[in-house]
Amino acid sequence: MRCLDEGGGLMIYLGVDFHCSLLWFKEQWVIPWDLNPMDFRYMAWDDDGDAAIHVTPADDFWSQVVATPDGPIVGGSLEVAVIDLKGGIAKCVPLDYTQLVASSKDLGSISYEEATAQAAANPFIPPSQLWQVIGTDPGKWEVFFGWKNAHAWVGDPWVRRVHIVCDRKSNSGPQHPHCLLC
Repeated sequence: MRCLDEGGGLMIYLGVDFHCSLLWFKEQWVIPWDLNPMDFRYMAWDDDGDAAIHVTPADDFWSQVVATPDGPIVGGSLEVAVIDLKGGIAKCVPLDYTQLVASSKDLGSISYEEATAQAAANPFIPPSQLWQVIGTDPGKWEVFFGWKNAHAWVGDPWVRRVHIVCDRKSNSGPQHPHCLLC
């Protein structure tokens, strides 16, 4: 993204990686899924090994994860990004963004045991600065992964912004960038 005017930016929270880390929340290991002003969504496995999405107020994330005395308890990073659920099975893609799958039937899966083993093998080392503001320089492009880190616009809400995102136009074609002006 890039702000076209001065006075705005994007604040990113780097203390928890969504879709690709295990987070201790409500007395269990969960995969943080989504955060918006109203809700915090996370994926958890039940005792039978079935995964499901749970929704709780966004305030629970801020009060029970971020504002705790020791900060978030992140069990570790996964080697994949969990992006879907099918029949209680967590579906995932490699974190290598160049490896694309043609359709959802080609997604991998990850069990609770595999997720905890990956997290144990890849300890999450929180950055020294948990909050970062990017995009305040109108002459500079910034890269961030909106699916991975909680973020919010800061500063003047009327600042014009340009976003470049990529998607697949066909199963066999290359990625095509698209530009969105806000």
